[in-house]
Amino acid sequence: MNCQLFLSVLYRCAAILTLCSMSSAWAGGNGVLTVTAKIISSTCSVGINGKSSAVVSLPDISTGDFKNTSDALNRTPFSIDISNCSDVAQGALKVIVTRPAEGTTAGSVPAITGGAKDSIEFRIFNVTGKSPAWGFTGRTAEFIVPDLINGNISLPYTVGYQAKKVPVNAGTISSNLTVSLSYK
Repeated sequence: MNCQLFLSVLYRCAAILTLCSMSSAWAGGNGVLTVTAKIISSTCSVGINGKSSAVVSLPDISTGDFKNTSDALNRTPFSIDISNCSDVAQGALKVIVTRPAEGTTAGSVPAITGGAKDSIEFRIFNVTGKSPAWGFTGRTAEFIVPDLINGNISLPYTVGYQAKKVPVNAGTISSNLTVSLSYK
């Protein structure tokens, strides 16, 4: 009798397990696993005028030279240099330039120190045909790096004075830009 009871319990357990396994097979639903990754170059570097950081000094200018707010005076060249990017696909590298605050135009960089900062700011210009034009949206500007040559490129620009109002105040001014690279 114990044997019959044992077999009866065993058959019932087997039937329940069979039903449970069938019902889980009938339960519907799909899961989706999306995997994304970014393979980055560990060797790309960016510099200004061939150095990791540089000071671009504009020549002295007289307050009387500023006739209106649209003039950009004493343009001085500088370059954004990108190097050691031999393993980066064309169009996959982006330059991000960040200014310390918003300027009065999409190409201006406000002076953050100095006695003339309330009346003068800096203006950045691309060299047509040799460097991509860019304008700031808020505090940042972004552009795709043109075709690299053997993993390198030097992008020429100029920076000049631009009056925010006329007459301008005498004094010094300075500002800074942060230039970084990003991979698409």
